[in-house]
Amino acid sequence: MSDLVDEIEQSTGYRFTNLALLTTALTHRSFAHEHDGAPHNERLEFIGDSVLGLCMTRLLDEAFPEGQEDLLTRLRHRLVETKAFGRVGFHKGLHNWLRLGRSEADKPRPETRIVGSAVEALFGAIFTEGGFDAALNATRLWFQPEIDALKRESKGGTDMRHPIAKLQELTQGRWKVAPTYFYLPTEGPSHAPTYHVQVLVKGEKLAVGHGPSKPAARRQAARLAYAILSQRLEESP
Repeated sequence: MSDLVDEIEQSTGYRFTNLALLTTALTHRSFAHEHDGAPHNERLEFIGDSVLGLCMTRLLDEAFPEGQEDLLTRLRHRLVETKAFGRVGFHKGLHNWLRLGRSEADKPRPETRIVGSAVEALFGAIFTEGGFDAALNATRLWFQPEIDALKRESKGGTDMRHPIAKLQELTQGRWKVAPTYFYLPTEGPSHAPTYHVQVLVKGEKLAVGHGPSKPAARRQAARLAYAILSQRLEESP
């Protein structure tokens, strides 16, 4: 356990003294169900969700001092998605620290949502024991590359609006209608499903998005539909 504590301290800049709290943060409910209801990390996940949201707000405020509220809100939404947490968690090796039940441990690798939720739980634990400053410091260490990537996008002139928001703004502004999304049958094995989402505008089936989660599939559908409509508007007289 001391090696794990050392590794986490090196990664997050925070050293736990309450090892039971750390253990709980790394324990998925599948493990708890197989071990007589041992404490698991869902309560800490709940705390960490709010903690990371506040820490991201601070980091974005520092990174974009001239940014308007709507821009900062969109950027924060991109950072606090479970998929984004999962991506960073895998990069930091958090999946190697988790305590998983056999049903999850036997998979080639943990699901992104499990790792993303564990990120929230870990930061919830850091906040619970060390307070906001410790959580903010750890957030900076883990997520500064994500913040820097957003800054590069901004400087490069990239349209940083969320795809769903972009499509909504286009259809509302042009035709006073909102896009409609429908979930199609899911494909693939239960541990690695592929979701499909169809988007309609004014009753027309414009695009189908695919992804490892429903939000990811919906984002892709919106992105494709936006590109189709934008192209049509450019070509129209």
